[in-house]
Amino acid sequence: MAQTKEGVIVILDVSKKTREKEEKAENTFFEKQKECCIKFLQQKIFVGKKDEVAFVLLGAENTDNELNINLGGYDNIVEAFSMQIPSWTMLTSIVNSIDQEKGSETADWMDSLVVALDILKREESKRFKYLKIILFHQFLYPIDESNSEAVIERLKETNVDLVIISNYVKYKDDPTTNIVKPFFSSLMEKTEDQIMSEKLARSVLDQTDGVLCNFDIALSRMSYGLKPKGRPWFWYSTLDIGTKIKIHIGVTISIKSETLLQFKTQSAKPHSISWLATEYFQNGEKMKMETESNISSDSSSFSNEQAKKQFAFEELIDGYMLGSTAVPYEKSLPTTKQGMQCIGFTQKSNVLPQYIFGSATYLVFAKQTMETSVKMMDALVKALNKNNMVMIGRRVYRDGLRPKFVALFPNTEQKYPCLTLFELYCSEQHVNWQFAPLKSKRTEPTEEQYKAIDDLMDAMDLDDDLSSNGEVRDCYEKSLLPLNNLPNVANEYICQVATERIIEETKEITLSLRGRDNILNVPEKVYKKTEEPLERIKELFPLEEIKKEIKKELIRHVGNIDSHEVNNDIEIERKPLEYKKLISIGTVTPAEDFKKLIKSEVEDLGPEKLDQKTPIFDKLTRQIQEVLKDLIFKTISLQYEKITNTLKMYRDEAAQYNPYDFNDFIREIKAIAINRKMHEFWNDVVVKNQLGLLSSKDCNFFNELDDVKDINEFYKINVEKQIDTTENEGNIDDLFNDM
Repeated sequence: MAQTKEGVIVILDVSKKTREKEEKAENTFFEKQKECCIKFLQQKIFVGKKDEVAFVLLGAENTDNELNINLGGYDNIVEAFSMQIPSWTMLTSIVNSIDQEKGSETADWMDSLVVALDILKREESKRFKYLKIILFHQFLYPIDESNSEAVIERLKETNVDLVIISNYVKYKDDPTTNIVKPFFSSLMEKTEDQIMSEKLARSVLDQTDGVLCNFDIALSRMSYGLKPKGRPWFWYSTLDIGTKIKIHIGVTISIKSETLLQFKTQSAKPHSISWLATEYFQNGEKMKMETESNISSDSSSFSNEQAKKQFAFEELIDGYMLGSTAVPYEKSLPTTKQGMQCIGFTQKSNVLPQYIFGSATYLVFAKQTMETSVKMMDALVKALNKNNMVMIGRRVYRDGLRPKFVALFPNTEQKYPCLTLFELYCSEQHVNWQFAPLKSKRTEPTEEQYKAIDDLMDAMDLDDDLSSNGEVRDCYEKSLLPLNNLPNVANEYICQVATERIIEETKEITLSLRGRDNILNVPEKVYKKTEEPLERIKELFPLEEIKKEIKKELIRHVGNIDSHEVNNDIEIERKPLEYKKLISIGTVTPAEDFKKLIKSEVEDLGPEKLDQKTPIFDKLTRQIQEVLKDLIFKTISLQYEKITNTLKMYRDEAAQYNPYDFNDFIREIKAIAINRKMHEFWNDVVVKNQLGLLSSKDCNFFNELDDVKDINEFYKINVEKQIDTTENEGNIDDLFNDM
């Protein structure tokens, strides 16, 4: 496997002038580069586990480097750390070294580049895939330009990426190419040596394709989340379209959601002994062993001779423990084959964004060594793009794995024509929430309100307005919140806690990430621009608090207060028991619900409103009948006591208001019960409790002439003779033959 590790040399400017604080500056240059250094090592420790780092101190009080020993002339430069894998020990040591360094009055950054290139030459045997030199410098001192051409040629030959981090670096868009170009700001007074030094640095960067940035950009780039460059991963297979078209493809990851910061659980007692025990079961019962501690961790061996005699090894099957129960599990043979198959094509508009599933996006290329596949892929992408179509297919990563539905979109933005692959979800994997529409004629905004919202959106535009007119700005991105470089603030807090605890164990941890806390808030520039639109919105969208009047009945129920003593404008403190108004009969307590509704909606009307009682009772009758039908005919097990109480309550109230509907209802119940052979229900509920037809004995709506003849006969039902199958118990096959 090819090596992808990176070799980095960090040059820190520790001269005396770096500790001088400038006007209107929160931190000195020394403090800023120290913060960047800690952030950089933090990134390498958490992410770049194979990368190696070396440190060179520029402008040091002493001199200690190989070139000065051999050739001389490279003063005030110290090789603080040789090339090695970064660790917490390196981080604490380099922090202590630069803190104790007093610095000198000279700092030739060109000589420091020569020393760094010499270190890389001595480390050629490590075969780094990528090489980088990071230089922190203020360019305040005179330099020797005699080695500049040789340094530039050496940087080109070794393919070293040069990054210079300094103060007063601004950014501006090139109007011709629309490319962001960094440059040294000329807004402050500079010495002649500083101007010449910055000019040379700019020339070196231009000729070597180097990078110039300020500390704000450096801090964001040195976040732990920047993953080092690696070798691309490819999944090689075939794309089958129909029975005759076969395209050899290679699938690679375009974007993937992953967690770079990973932790592992470790025992608090590193010297403790742990082992894996294997237990054996037969017919659901655990096999008895002589000594449990002798059970081997290898499933192919047994603890004693007795276990060998009890069962044969080939009879064992895999299983899992569900609590204390052994559940056998046997993997089925692979039924799916690796590859990708086209199911069909559909319009791009049919594949909505909410149908896309999965944590990664893939690119599907034709295998470049197969000329026929390249031509077919090119033709397929052009045809899909021309007709605005999408391919729907199934993908099996490896033999035996479950297939996944995928959508393949044409992609012409890459160097070679390809397909962008998204995984599609199945219907069982999502919940489709339906909400009532918020917009109505009453809530339709006016044109003035629409314009106010548009003005607010324009004011909250995150795109920096300086990017459109070519003015100078402090940030590289054209947006106040760059979406292509969003940091994971929570993970950075974890990294900072770990770093601060390593550097100083007794130090109180302060969770403040420079430049990161502002990301969680509205940018100050946007906040100022939104003041006027927000005031306008407050005027056009007034908020009115609607107070509901307190019902006198509610107060009387909760607080036992006389309704005449209550003022609706005064808020009453409620008792622990809350009153909820009952609006319909439920299946939990149907008898009680029916009784409460009769009392609140029928009996409380009074004798003067007798003509209103019957319609209200008929409405409640329909509810109680539906509830009784559900309890009797739509439940798995009958709740006899609940059905009896509900039916009795309905019968007693019907005798006062409308017995005719009850008699029709109980006849319907009898017919359905006979049809479904629910004889036990009829006898135990209706007959036993005499809950049949209402007559003149039960209410005043009937007289003896109107009574149904033979009411007692109503309770009787004809029970069909059950089939006696005892004769056929001996021969089950005869039963099926008779059927």
